[in-house]
Parts: sequence; structure tokens; C-alpha cells
Amino acid sequence: MIKNIKFKLFGLLKKTEKYTGTDNVYIAKGGLWLTFNQLSGLVILSALAVAWARLVPPEIYGQYKFVLSMAGLLLVFCLPGIDASLTQAVARGFDGTILPAIKTKFRWSVLAMLGGLAIASYYWLRGNQTLGICFLIAGLLSPILNNLQIYNDYLAGKKRFDLQAKYSLLRTLLSTAITLLVLLATQNLIYLILTYFAANAILYFLFFLSALSKLPPKEKSDPAALNFGKHLSLLGILGQVAAYIDKIIIFHYLGAVELAVYAFATMLPDHLNGFIKNASILAMPKIAASDEREIKRTLRKRTIVLCLAIGALTLLYLLFADLVFKVFFPAYLGSVLYSKIYILSLLGGAALIPSTAFIAKAKTKIMYQYNIVTNVVKIIALLLGLHFAGLMGLVIGYVGYVIVSAVFSFILFRQL
Repeated sequence: MIKNIKFKLFGLLKKTEKYTGTDNVYIAKGGLWLTFNQLSGLVILSALAVAWARLVPPEIYGQYKFVLSMAGLLLVFCLPGIDASLTQAVARGFDGTILPAIKTKFRWSVLAMLGGLAIASYYWLRGNQTLGICFLIAGLLSPILNNLQIYNDYLAGKKRFDLQAKYSLLRTLLSTAITLLVLLATQNLIYLILTYFAANAILYFLFFLSALSKLPPKEKSDPAALNFGKHLSLLGILGQVAAYIDKIIIFHYLGAVELAVYAFATMLPDHLNGFIKNASILAMPKIAASDEREIKRTLRKRTIVLCLAIGALTLLYLLFADLVFKVFFPAYLGSVLYSKIYILSLLGGAALIPSTAFIAKAKTKIMYQYNIVTNVVKIIALLLGLHFAGLMGLVIGYVGYVIVSAVFSFILFRQL
């Protein structure tokens, strides 16, 4: 009976491919695992968010998010572009690229650690020992956990989305459980920061070893992938700054409490955006192995399907956001309006195929254009929005940036 159902489902998926312009069987197999992981992660992390909202004062939570944002900014020195180039290389059969890739990332990580030490010294000398110790911890441990996450990109290149999802879910469960235990024991910022970085560093190390033992990389490697990864990292510097600048400027100009309000406003939309990122993970190996003419031929159908899915997700959130905050985050009802506006940024996911194609087909020149223009627009939009209209202006500026980026990606896509 089960075999019969699978056979009928397979037939249905194949028949609908002419309407969607995609390999529906591939999406069903890989997407099922990624979607399951995303849904499970959403439930787990939402439970953790409830604990943060009920147990920790907004002032402490705002400082916590500020430290994580600054730590994220330091990771620009860890050559994050190598992660995406590894997926592309592995998808083409160059499994052995992972070993020189991880070695290169760790060599460059010394700069991130020195940066963390410099920030820690700054706050210590200004009399804020708490933030000084927190940045010392972040500077030492954040490069380690970031670099070891590269196994995710390796598994994506191998199209082992099942293993990727299992590892991600287990790590989320374990790290959340550890964090909850610490939250119940203390609201001390130093202990909370130490818990986040130490627990995740250990877990990523264990899963990195497990991934490579289950799928030992072949000796064949692609030296060009490292150079491409360095290009991606270079052109990603502005993107790394733009990714965290919102939280950093809110903390410095509006304070920790306002940052906590913003963090809760963006939390659920960012989790939902993870579903769109799953589509990018699925698309990367396929696009890397596809002819550029084929990508262009199916662009319209795939984009329409994607837009319909994103539109439905956005509408559902707008309908239920008030209820969700009243039930789960009553201390942050002031975040609801900001969150309803911020959710519109999901519409930028319509440009997923063009932006993924730039990386998958190693279009370095186009990527430089895309990253420089869009990230400059983002930084300017956020700064001007915050200056003229505070937190509301920043949120509106972010949505505007996403729309501009999406339009620009389609314009550049014509150059492929």
C-alpha cells in the first residue's frame, strides 16, 4: 500500500513539473527534510523565545543580542564566502575541497579573535567589565563555532539534506535545552553568553566529525574554489556589516530595551525567512549543474510559484501576529506593529533564483555589482530611517532595501 502511494505521488509530482518548471521529485525529497527541520526549529526556538521574554529583563536581552551582533560582524575575517564556494565545488564532485577550506578559514580566524580582544579591551577600559568579559568570550569562541558549521555546506553539496536536517534539529534541541537550564538558574549576561558560544562550539565540533566520518571526502579538490571563496568573502564584507548594523546602531542610539523590542519584532519573520533559504539550499546544487539557458528558460515559472508561496506565508503572519504576541510574548506587544511591517521583507525572496544563480555559476563580476550596490543601499536606508523616524523608520528602510535588492537582482540576471 505504501509503495502504491509513493508510486502515485511520484507520478503526480512528475506531471506537475511542466507547470512549476522544477524537478518536483528532487524538491519533495530534499525539501521534506529541510521543511521538517525548519518547522521543528521554529517550534523549539519559539519555546526558547518565550523563556527569554518571561525570564529575562529587556535590558539584559538587548545587551545579549548586541554581543551576538558584534560577534557576527567579526566573522567577516573568517572568510564566510568559502562556505558557499564549497557547496558549489562539492556539487561538482570536488569533495576534498573541504579540508583545505577549513584550514584556510581557521588561519584567517586569528584576525577575528584579535578583533574580539580589541572590543573587549575597549569596554573594559571604559568601566564596563561585563561587556568586556562577554566580548572576550565571543572573540575566542565565535570563530570556532562559525568555521565548524562548514559541514552544512558540505552536506548541501552532497545533496544529503536528510543528514543535514537531522544534525541541525539535534543541535537545536541540545543547545536550547542547555540554554533553558541556564536561564532557569541565572539571568547573568556573562553566563548566558558563555553558554551560547561554548555549547554551540562543542556541538558543531561533534557534528563536523560525524559528517566527515559518515561521508568521507574524496581526495579530489578544486583549488579554484578557495580563490572563488575569497572573492565571495571580499565582496561579502559590506554584506556582513549590513547584516548586523541594524542591531548595533539601535543599541548605541536607542538603547538595549529598544533593541530587545526590535529583536522580538524580527524574530518570527526571520524564522519564516528560513523556509525561503531552504529553497536556496535546494536550488544551489541543481543550478550549479545546470546550463545557463535552462535556468533562464524556467525562471518565470519558478518565480511565480515562489511568489505565491511567499505571499501565502506573509498573509498568514499578518492575520495571526497579534494573537501570537498576546499569547506568547505579552511583554513585547510593542513589537507587533514593527513585526507586521518587517514581514513584508519576505517578498524579496522572489529573487531567490537569480541571486542563487550568481553564486552557483561563479559570476564574480555580477556578484560584486550586486553586493556593493544592495548593501550600500541597505546601510543608507537603515541609517536614514533611524535618523528621521527612529525604530519605525529603520524597519521601513529595511523593507525598502529588500525590494530594491530583488529588482536589481533580476536586472543583473539578464547579463548571465
